[in-house]
Amino acid sequence: MGVERAEDFPYSILDTNSSTVRLLRLQKISDGSIIGWLEPFSLDDPKCPQYNTLSYIWGEKKYSHVIDINGHRFPILDRLYPILEVICDVVALNNDWWWIDSICIDQRPEAEAERNVQVRMMKRIYEKSSKTVGWLGQGTEDGEEGIEFLHIILKHYRRLKKEMRLEGKQLGEELSDRQKWAALDRLLLRPWWSRVW
Repeated sequence: MGVERAEDFPYSILDTNSSTVRLLRLQKISDGSIIGWLEPFSLDDPKCPQYNTLSYIWGEKKYSHVIDINGHRFPILDRLYPILEVICDVVALNNDWWWIDSICIDQRPEAEAERNVQVRMMKRIYEKSSKTVGWLGQGTEDGEEGIEFLHIILKHYRRLKKEMRLEGKQLGEELSDRQKWAALDRLLLRPWWSRVW
């Protein structure tokens, strides 16, 4: 069995003269594998379903996982596969349509014209989506602690803003934990935050 590539997937042709995109719906089946449906929709059509967009880091072009899309095998980027599992496992996400660039945009070399049109449409694609999910990476204890600490900072935000102009201000016990600041630091140093748009 040869190495499968995203470039081998038989994409349907999109009309590059209209605001047409491909949207993806995913499902995990009984054996634990993921299947999906990729369908074209016009962003100008009132019948275009609501959809979510995904912001993540592609990373290296390594494909260790394959899912079934429209009855064809589709290799998935290693950095993307855990996100697809979460989408399938979280009830609030698993019935939604998604726009995920590495799947919804034709990656074949001969589709360069279509790809250029889709990239130019990305601002509109993101603006029209119901929500954008930012995937910072797989969960870690540090990441969870960093997120929890952000909630603590938010809880103290008004007080801190008011005290900003005062001399001798104190963070307070809850905000003085060096371990929590270190966890937040590591969370904010993840590659997603340095993406260039």
